Amino acid sequence: MEQVYAHKLWNKVPLKECYDETGQEPVGTKWLEINKGDEDNFNIRARLVAQEFTKGKLEAIFAATPPLEAKKTLLSLAVTEGIGYGDGWHYKLDFIDIKRAYFYAPAKRNVYIKLPYEDRAEGMCGKLNYSMYGTRDASLNWECEYIRFMESIGFVRGLSSPCLFYHPGKDIRAVVYGDDFTLLGSEEYLNWFKAEIKKVYAIDFKARLGPADGDQKSVRLLNRIVEWTTEGINIEGDQRHAEIIIQQLKLEGVRPLTSPGDRLNPKDFTDYDVLELGPTDATLFRAVVARGNYLSIDRSDIRFAIKELARRMAKPRNIDFKQLIHFGRYLSSNMRVVNQFKYQKNWKILDVWSDTDHAGCFETRKSTTGGVVMFGEHVIKHWSSTQS
Repeated sequence: MEQVYAHKLWNKVPLKECYDETGQEPVGTKWLEINKGDEDNFNIRARLVAQEFTKGKLEAIFAATPPLEAKKTLLSLAVTEGIGYGDGWHYKLDFIDIKRAYFYAPAKRNVYIKLPYEDRAEGMCGKLNYSMYGTRDASLNWECEYIRFMESIGFVRGLSSPCLFYHPGKDIRAVVYGDDFTLLGSEEYLNWFKAEIKKVYAIDFKARLGPADGDQKSVRLLNRIVEWTTEGINIEGDQRHAEIIIQQLKLEGVRPLTSPGDRLNPKDFTDYDVLELGPTDATLFRAVVARGNYLSIDRSDIRFAIKELARRMAKPRNIDFKQLIHFGRYLSSNMRVVNQFKYQKNWKILDVWSDTDHAGCFETRKSTTGGVVMFGEHVIKHWSSTQS
């Protein structure tokens, strides 16, 4: 509540104003407590949120997020020779979070909220001056705010995404994901940016990763572990997803398999194989496949197998559950995959590898297209998708 007051998040106005302006009662509010750590290391966040998402319709609330390959490209450039000035490797990486980011984003429409117990006043409600968590356009308003800030200090927005920025005068590259800023540049100009952003927002400076003895060597980025080693930079997806999948499928201690899946042929199906799963097993199937699909963003080894399982989420069958168990047994002996971005010589081009298995699905005769994008020796992006 101290932060609410400090940011002047709302003004108290009569309830009548809310009904006159909107024809509805004020939006409800509630407190949420979230553990952003884990069961061993608690990191509790208490947040007052509005409850607007179920109320009416609102157009144009989309807020962009950058693709993961944008973050990976910054990591790759950091250990690629000749990025920046002269020969060798000179640039470092900064990781910055904005505290209570939405409180800096001006409200762009009239939003009235029910005052929380701590600020209750008879016959009054709150009219938002700034965006509040839980209002439908809060993310969009924050996007507009950080774009305004970045452009005000000389950054140019990327053409492919509004979340990418480049400073031509100071050679800083930045990727913004929500309230998370990742920047690549020289130490001098990273210090300049840190000073500029602290003038406007309250920040949590998470880390500066670099090769020098005084630089930090690891940070958590979007629940991924990023490490700067003597050989380069490693990035690893959240291994807890693999652990949870093994637990959900009750596969602890089973004999592992060396492949993530098989190519199914309907000629081999039994009558039992094609029966649809019951409601309980179908729910489990969808939950595990959804988690595996998220994990596959960081793991090219399982991308095709999990894509095939995801095709069956609408009406999973017994044969599909068998494939899910196969996938789980593979994960049990391949819990962790670390993507290495080793120091590499000067590189100027992207290599894109793509292929398709013509009519590769025996059931539908659809094809799968797969691909990998490489920057030198670094895998920036990979995919596997069924053609329509």
